[in-house]
Amino acid sequence: MQTKLPEPFFFEGNEKAIILFHAFTGTSNDVRMLGRRLNREGYTVYAPQLTGHATEDVFNLVAPGNPQTWLTDGQKAYDELKKRGYQKIAAFGLSLGGTIATSVLLNNDVIGGGVFNTPIVTNQPITESNVPGSFMLFADQMLKRNGLNDNEIQAQKPQLQTQLTDTLQGIAAINASLRNRINEIQVPFYIAASGQDELVDPTAGEQFADAITTAPVDLNVFPSATHVITVGKYHHEFETTVIDYLTTLNWE
Repeated sequence: MQTKLPEPFFFEGNEKAIILFHAFTGTSNDVRMLGRRLNREGYTVYAPQLTGHATEDVFNLVAPGNPQTWLTDGQKAYDELKKRGYQKIAAFGLSLGGTIATSVLLNNDVIGGGVFNTPIVTNQPITESNVPGSFMLFADQMLKRNGLNDNEIQAQKPQLQTQLTDTLQGIAAINASLRNRINEIQVPFYIAASGQDELVDPTAGEQFADAITTAPVDLNVFPSATHVITVGKYHHEFETTVIDYLTTLNWE
């Protein structure tokens, strides 16, 4: 029986529109609970799916050129909301999604946005974080689900590892370019940081907050939360801080 794959979602609400971007190897399900909560508060919420995600082929996640394609996906999401008539837009993302959201924020007329556990400013290169190891475990599961035996999986790994390294280096290059533009952030910026982040540097959020000097920063540290804060044990508290931040924005 074929697995039903997650799909993008668009929850229509009022004229205040929010884009939510999911994480690397994730899907729109990463941000669906947050999207539902924001929609109950009245907001229109759009969560696109980044290219290569929500498929049954793990190689799609690390296809050549993906990082730049994801930036294009982010811009298309913003353009889609504008096309639908939404003028006031905020953009957020989890991990990789936060990189995309920050790019959207810097390149478009948005009224706010932010990141959830996104290592844009960090002392730990993403290739030296726990992301590569976590990805290879995830890839093992995906390949097994597709019916490959252990020998076949081992045969796929060198190519997968090469493409993963290229992809992570591409993400790191985008984060470096965003770091060089931090002083262009001119709208209130939200940051969520999990103190028990098991994948990336748990101090990255605080470092990012310290680096922003041109706009108000709403930093929220959750000492006991882990990486995927949007669906973890503390998601209610996290959602409340996002809602509180949104009420401070200039939606008029």
